[in-house]
Amino acid sequence: MKQLIYFLSCILLILGAGSCQKPAFISAPDHLAFTVDGASQTISITVNRDWRITSSESWCTLTPNSGLSSDEPVSISVKCQPNTSYDERTATVTIQADDISCRIQIVQAQRDAILSDTQLLRADYQAQDLLVPAEANVDFTVTVLKGGDWIRPMETKGMVQKQVRIHLDENRSGAVREGSVTLTKSPAAFTFQVRQAPWHAVLEHAEPGFYGLKGKEFVYQPGVSQISKGKVGTASFFRILTVDPPEVLSVEGIPGEMTLTESFPLKVRLVSGEEGALYETASSSTVLRESDSQVWLLLSGNAGIIVNK
Repeated sequence: MKQLIYFLSCILLILGAGSCQKPAFISAPDHLAFTVDGASQTISITVNRDWRITSSESWCTLTPNSGLSSDEPVSISVKCQPNTSYDERTATVTIQADDISCRIQIVQAQRDAILSDTQLLRADYQAQDLLVPAEANVDFTVTVLKGGDWIRPMETKGMVQKQVRIHLDENRSGAVREGSVTLTKSPAAFTFQVRQAPWHAVLEHAEPGFYGLKGKEFVYQPGVSQISKGKVGTASFFRILTVDPPEVLSVEGIPGEMTLTESFPLKVRLVSGEEGALYETASSSTVLRESDSQVWLLLSGNAGIIVNK
């Protein structure tokens, strides 16, 4: 009888030992970071139950995606596609085994960008501050690449919707000048051009008519007597001999849309009465200034014309 009891006790001990299974557990990192270019990284997980691993986002894939119970670590390849968006993005990787789970947060960096619709800033000769709207998901520096110290970046605040402030000195050089400005935060960059028209004597006047380098030398104003004439190169400027305005002042070739420093061919004709004078020219002209009702044009021979639109 004692032998039977001893035998049964051994069987119960063996059965009891078999039923004492270890608690389920998962060992894995809690996060993983990727650069904007993506690529693959390997993580090590240990799961003592049969397991399955999934990703919440299609741009993040896992290999292998399942396995058997083991006390030994298993290598998982986590692959992220390049991030072409301008925002940081995240995915959640979940390891599931029986009734327990573990989550790994995947974070991928944004694509740095500096964007603007401004390709070319046009300005008249005056000293002025100009605002360049820009969108960026990084703080950036403003650098004058070309042009000189007549272009100066100004302090800008409010970096959510960014505006870049550029100051231009007055242009008394006598010629159109150009420069370029870049907004940078490596590897993102955006560059725009700056073009400023020169000061010219014709800009001192607002009445329609012809003007020369020294202002009033070749000026025509309706109803004002002019008694002499001048010549620059092959262009002649005849003063009006009577107080009556010319019968015809016609300008052909002005486009509907104009921008500062733009050049285009122009034909000008001025005809007066019996005692009047004739002026005709067909040459290139450059926009020096534009208002709602008038435009200032620089003609060949260092002369200018102001016309009503």
